[in-house]
Amino acid sequence: LVATQSQAIDSLKSKINRLAEQHPLSTSPIQYPASIQAAIDQLSALIDTQRPDNTLDNQWFAVKLLEGDDYVTQLADGILREGSEHAKLTVKQQAGGDADILIADSRYGFINTLTRDTLKRTSSVVSGISDTIDRVVLNRFLAIPIFLAVMYLMFTFTIKLGRAFKPFFNDLAQTIFVDGVSHFLTLMDSPQWLMTVLAGGVGNGVREVAAFIPILGFLYLFISILEESGYMARATFVMDRLMRLLGLPGKSFVPMILGFGCNVPAMMATRTLERQRDRFLNILLNPFMTCGARLAVFTIFAAVFFPENGGFVVFSLYLIGIMFAFLTAFLMKKSVLKEEYSLFVMEIPSYHIPKLKNVLLNSWTRVKAFAFRVGKIIITMVMVLHLLSAWGANGSFGEPDIENSVLSAAGRVVTPVLAPMGIHEDNWPATVAVFTGILHKVVVVSTLKTIYAKTSSMPHKSSDQAFDFWGSIKQSFMTIPAGLNKMFGFGTVSNQAMEKSPFGGALQAHFNGQTGAYAYLLFVLLYFPCIATTATAYRETNLGWAVFMVSWSTGLAYLTATLYYQVATFAEHPMTATVWLVGSLLLVAAVVLVLQYMGTPRTTIELESKLDRSKIY
Repeated sequence: LVATQSQAIDSLKSKINRLAEQHPLSTSPIQYPASIQAAIDQLSALIDTQRPDNTLDNQWFAVKLLEGDDYVTQLADGILREGSEHAKLTVKQQAGGDADILIADSRYGFINTLTRDTLKRTSSVVSGISDTIDRVVLNRFLAIPIFLAVMYLMFTFTIKLGRAFKPFFNDLAQTIFVDGVSHFLTLMDSPQWLMTVLAGGVGNGVREVAAFIPILGFLYLFISILEESGYMARATFVMDRLMRLLGLPGKSFVPMILGFGCNVPAMMATRTLERQRDRFLNILLNPFMTCGARLAVFTIFAAVFFPENGGFVVFSLYLIGIMFAFLTAFLMKKSVLKEEYSLFVMEIPSYHIPKLKNVLLNSWTRVKAFAFRVGKIIITMVMVLHLLSAWGANGSFGEPDIENSVLSAAGRVVTPVLAPMGIHEDNWPATVAVFTGILHKVVVVSTLKTIYAKTSSMPHKSSDQAFDFWGSIKQSFMTIPAGLNKMFGFGTVSNQAMEKSPFGGALQAHFNGQTGAYAYLLFVLLYFPCIATTATAYRETNLGWAVFMVSWSTGLAYLTATLYYQVATFAEHPMTATVWLVGSLLLVAAVVLVLQYMGTPRTTIELESKLDRSKIY
């Protein structure tokens, strides 16, 4: 019998049915406690009265009512529901436990008895391949280096493969949704505002979504392979010791690992943690885990500014995020969230070759969720940006100089705030991208591309050039072998293609080299979590904790990006850099003291007052 491959399941079912007919059971083989059995008998009689035509077994129906089964509860009427609630309360008073827990315990007792009487072991458990591999993978000294090496390889291959296939998705979407729609609307003599909305807004939005699919697709593919192979469970085990140093149970590493895909399901996964303190701390740390959306931003900047060692740069950003998560956890456990100890038990599955079907299905599900959930945000934002860039500050609408548009005016007002981290006035699009990135981090690149495309930094496609739909489609498919050649180092074109692209040239023209680009990436890494993540944090905790999470991460982002830029450019302005360094150190010291004060035990009077109130209650 292989359940995952549906082998011999039908024959097993037929065998069970045949044996059940030949040897019917007069009573349930499960021996329930007296209080549970009395409740079952009482409810069975009530069911017989309320549901005389019931096609389901009355005793089974009664057990399911005591367990709170949704299907049976919907079938029951008001009297049966009231009777089941009364029976549950009676069981809890008599047995000192919940009815569903006692029923489950009785079932496990029956299973233990059955297996003890029927199971015959013909051989002892011997050391297998999994145990041999684990002697190395789970070695006390090698486990963490191996884990870091696996993560580094995953990110490196994700970037290389994503870069190889990205031109195909980008050019194909450009041909169909931007150039194709624009050409069709021109033939229909459509008004300019309609072309701006459909081709410039919606079309470019769809193109931006398509451009991120290969990067996120390969990331989810590698994560699914690690999950299917059994290594991800071992990564959790490896990190247990480190998690305990941070004041968290070992299984809190599972939600943090999920955060590398998306912070939203990662925060929801904290529900598996029993204590509220652990859940709140894990939710606070989760935004520091670099999600797939931020990876898409990092890979674009790495390809432009760090073409030779982009994988290492992206990996360093992941490590910095993890480092800030650890520092935050260490500070919280010494202040507002005092450390509590708990046991950690988990099952380590055997290694096995990942099934291609499961890997592809898991990857497709995650990519589809991104395309439809996040894609709506990207398309909407790109459309809004095109409209704002086409709306002049003097009230005109059409195709004005973007430097005099409403979008430019709004960006220039806020840009001085980001000047300490290297964002100058002429790079106001980077400021706009920071704000639109709050909707979703991947929108940062979409915003920059949209705005730069309307400036002189990125050349526009000549309108006089004849549009060849099928020729452009064919050309997009030709980028796949060219991209693979670049990935493996064949051919004459190097990985500097992105660096030399129009968008790459615009980025290099606006950011202060590698220093300015890396400072901007540090800010994107740490600042305000996306709207979906923030809403999830609010739903899983409360308003105060969600506001603290947003304020904490954004404050660290601003401080980190500014300090990095000031230190890296210290020789250019030593006095300004010194002021920032000293001021930042004083600010950090003040924040630490405030958190420690908030985490100090309450005074004796406050504790006595609390005890008095509890006695009155």
